Amino acid sequence: MTMRTRPLSLITRAACLAAVLHIPPGAQAQAPINGCTAQALAACGYSSPDNFTPAVVDAYLEDPSRGNHPVPIRVRYPLGASGTRPVVIWGHGGGTSNPDPQATAAAGITVTRGQQSSVRRSESFARAGYVVIHIGRMDPRTLTPAQVQDCATAGVIAGVTNPSEAAIAACRAWIGFHLYGPRNIAFVAQLLAGYQRGMLPGFDGMLDRERIVVGGWSGGTEAPLNIAGAYQRWSVGALAIVQPPVVVPGVVAFFLDSPRGPASAGFSSGFQEDSFYGIDSRPMLMNTARDDRGGDPAPPVSRNANFFGAAKGGKLMSYAWTPAAAGGPNHGTMNINNSIDEATGEPATGCNNAMREAHCAALEQLGVAFLDAHVLGRVAAQQWLASGNFKVLTSDRIELHGR
Repeated sequence: MTMRTRPLSLITRAACLAAVLHIPPGAQAQAPINGCTAQALAACGYSSPDNFTPAVVDAYLEDPSRGNHPVPIRVRYPLGASGTRPVVIWGHGGGTSNPDPQATAAAGITVTRGQQSSVRRSESFARAGYVVIHIGRMDPRTLTPAQVQDCATAGVIAGVTNPSEAAIAACRAWIGFHLYGPRNIAFVAQLLAGYQRGMLPGFDGMLDRERIVVGGWSGGTEAPLNIAGAYQRWSVGALAIVQPPVVVPGVVAFFLDSPRGPASAGFSSGFQEDSFYGIDSRPMLMNTARDDRGGDPAPPVSRNANFFGAAKGGKLMSYAWTPAAAGGPNHGTMNINNSIDEATGEPATGCNNAMREAHCAALEQLGVAFLDAHVLGRVAAQQWLASGNFKVLTSDRIELHGR
């Protein structure tokens, strides 16, 4: 493994509240707290008691167990923080990611477009004291004959005899996204033990290997769902490529913005109708919307299959129901993004009107509260999640469901 870093410019209490941090079903039926009313919306929100300044470092890693497969990362962390800090490992949208020439030249190491994603989401976590590691998913440099056969078995390419350059490129992208996605997270998680003070300038804390959250947006939710317990299968005819859940020690919760749905709904995820039944009882927050449309030809409501298929236990789903045509949230809103769309490189429109910006701000607060409640065990965050504050804050435009 090689690693080089260079800093850049830089409810009332609910009755079951004590039940291992599980937020009760029907949480939104509870009364608001902290003086929250429609006339006093400022009292309805959640903010962490921590307020650090985020800093950024890029690093380039290689995994020797996969032929030195490149795993570039961006670490966003709380300046001046001390003590043992939970870690959020985050996946970008889309499939695999290419190097960003300008950022690579500035850093002197490979920096992908993907690892620069979800800035606003990531900064909200770092301000609250979490260390966020963004992985840039890349294609494997070369393919083994077995991997080419896997692509043929999965129907990614037509066959293994004299495949075209385009077929090889498609195979590399499929391996890098679907098969290597969960393994990238496992690889990064095991390296946390090797963290030394000084690797993150201005940070005096340690990385907590026992409090890891795995999350992402859109295509970046596929690997977290797998690690949470959802198997994947791609097949043509009687043959199949099956990827069982990848085990990552230390993962205590999951965070999914625009979670991927099953193959039967049009997703290329490899998730089957029964895949989500394997998701265990660890806490998971899923954020989606009526018009949460990505690149897959899937009905947005199919993104809810994960929530209903998973085992009970700290499961929360926010669902925004205002149509996009009426100014409601879209796919980018779930990423609380209004800069560059990670999949297309084009300007994004996730928070580009008053309603969407209100949704983005609410989702930002919900995300920090979820982590504070389930990872740090903060009672104020648990009470907020179990109250009616989110309903008032969003004028009931975003439903919050618990299981």
